[in-house]
Amino acid sequence: MIIKINQLEFESIIGVYPHERDAKQKVIANITIDFDGTASCQSDNLADTFDYDLVQEVVHYAESTCFQLLEKLGAEMLSRLKSFDRVNHVTLELRKPEAIQNAHYVSVTLEG
Repeated sequence: MIIKINQLEFESIIGVYPHERDAKQKVIANITIDFDGTASCQSDNLADTFDYDLVQEVVHYAESTCFQLLEKLGAEMLSRLKSFDRVNHVTLELRKPEAIQNAHYVSVTLEG
């Protein structure tokens, strides 16, 4: 079963340059989670599925951290998402909208 979470916005200290270290910047996540949803289809019970609150836990982690590279933030988030029961595979795209002037965003995509 696949769950997709699109355009999940949060703010984090992310960047190498001094002006990027002074204040949190917007980061946008697109997440695809492949998990075993067999039991949830039968039971209709939250305990048998991937609880969306787990994504919020990962976002709270990202908001409380401070990394220089988007790649490192992504790797840490991916690791946490993969640690939840029943998760088989995660694709995580992180977008940094203000990274390059005149570009909509810069992104990094990680899978595992």
